[in-house]
Amino acid sequence: MQSVMGNKYAKQIIYLLIVTVFVACNGFEYNKELVDIDSLTVSNPDSAINALNRIVPDARHFSKQDQMYYQLLKIKANDKAYVQHRSDRIINDLVEYFELNDKEKLPEVYFYAASVYRDLNDAPQAISYFQKAIDILPENNLKLRSNCYNQMGILYTMQHLPENAIYMLKQSYQCDSLLNDTIAMADGLRTIANAIALKGDNKELRDTVFGYYSKALHLVEQKGDNYLAKIICYTMASVYFKISDYPAARKSVEKFDSLARIYSDHRDFTYLNDLKASLMMSEEKYDSALIYYKYVIENGDVYSQQFAYRDLYKIYATKNNHSDALKYLRLYDEYTDSISKIRATEVTARMHSLYNYQLRERDNELLKAESQHRRNVIIFLVAVSLILLLAILLYSNKAKQERKDFQQKLARLDLFEKTQNEQSEEEMRRNNERVEELERRLKESEGRNEEAIKQLEAERDELKIAIQSVQLEKARHSILRSKILSSDIYAMVRNRLEHGKALSVDDIKNVDECINNICDGFRNTLYSSYNLSRQEYSICLLVKLELNVKEISQLLSRSSSAITLSRKRLFMKLFGREGTANELDAYILSL
Repeated sequence: MQSVMGNKYAKQIIYLLIVTVFVACNGFEYNKELVDIDSLTVSNPDSAINALNRIVPDARHFSKQDQMYYQLLKIKANDKAYVQHRSDRIINDLVEYFELNDKEKLPEVYFYAASVYRDLNDAPQAISYFQKAIDILPENNLKLRSNCYNQMGILYTMQHLPENAIYMLKQSYQCDSLLNDTIAMADGLRTIANAIALKGDNKELRDTVFGYYSKALHLVEQKGDNYLAKIICYTMASVYFKISDYPAARKSVEKFDSLARIYSDHRDFTYLNDLKASLMMSEEKYDSALIYYKYVIENGDVYSQQFAYRDLYKIYATKNNHSDALKYLRLYDEYTDSISKIRATEVTARMHSLYNYQLRERDNELLKAESQHRRNVIIFLVAVSLILLLAILLYSNKAKQERKDFQQKLARLDLFEKTQNEQSEEEMRRNNERVEELERRLKESEGRNEEAIKQLEAERDELKIAIQSVQLEKARHSILRSKILSSDIYAMVRNRLEHGKALSVDDIKNVDECINNICDGFRNTLYSSYNLSRQEYSICLLVKLELNVKEISQLLSRSSSAITLSRKRLFMKLFGREGTANELDAYILSL
């Protein structure tokens, strides 16, 4: 603990010295290009991410304050683009830096620190940072204040603490009302209704919930926001089914149906079929329900599939089809067990995050109780010594690892280029001509120098073996290619393309399993070269299916330019030099 505390206070003192000199000389102005990108993060986060990626080389030469601002913008843009945060390492450094250097941006830093911990399922720490942001926010910054309260309310809802959630969500609604932000107000009313619904199911609460939903729907209809109206209609229909108010449920389903068709989102059609199936069950129109449930089973998530199997069991039991009824009952039990495990994991994660938060709070109290002299003298001196030693060791290990990685990349590149050359048509032609030349020379040498003849025969046989090896390898690749392109998984992917759908996580897993069953070691070969991200590996799988850039971009819901850029970058990561997207494709197809 001493080394960690020493490191913390060492950084604080160094930052204080630097910022004192810098502010005294120059004042606080951030890089103009970064400021321009910041203005894009809310309105167009994808463009902001692309702009930040383009200036990566320049970022290394930024001043300390601009490097920190750059890292903050990366987290902010990813958050606005709904990219899940995976680590708290960078945001902790940002909190520490901005607490010492720029109090003006500190509320925003606290907000994104909370967003990071929210994505890491550490609700207590996330709520703590949201509250810190609120405590130091200027009174006129209503938008960020509303966002903080809203996120806290949602987190409390997820923790099944309705009273806390309702209070926070109402605070958010008040801010949105002062801003006259109709859409945010409508969404706030919707989330308040969701929180109230957790309190129980009596008539008074029920009327309150639907009062909020109706008011929210009225606001979005006035504003013409069909997207949010669609979400509210779906939620209302689900609640109506829960309380068995089927006439009201039918009205909400019909409204949701008309709105869902405007957007043509395949997830909406899954929800729609689920609702329609429930409606048919309430009216005992079992044949119609079967049709809707078939779509739900093929396209829905584990929760909707669970209820689909339950109702299919009821339908076939009603029809006295006991074999099918038993089959769906078993599937329902299996999915119920799976969901129970998921919920148990979520509860454990909540308890774990609360325990960790309590430990952090206790450690903070202990640190505050320590004397100023001990922190600034003894711990600092010990920490500096340890940091210097650690820095030397890290630098040595890093340099050694970088040399090793570079040598491995060069070796991999040499092997790939050698294989490509050996299998090229030109090289095959030259080898065949060489064999013919050796055959001719052998005929001419008959009856002459026996040693020379043996040498020629050995050279000829070696070339023939090489040719046969290349031919066998090509034949093997042809067979594997044929198996892949004739597989059910490939047909499934083509079907998704024809219907304009993206691949789900399960679809990607099925493609992965298919390719690795046919091309043994495909995954291991790639991951032994570099620790690919899930997105990068998905691109490699689809390249192996010989899909073009446009098709890959549709299946992964990414732009064509993003797919091309990812392939170029992956080639650099694998081989240590710049290359084209087509060169990466050639390597993937050769595996």
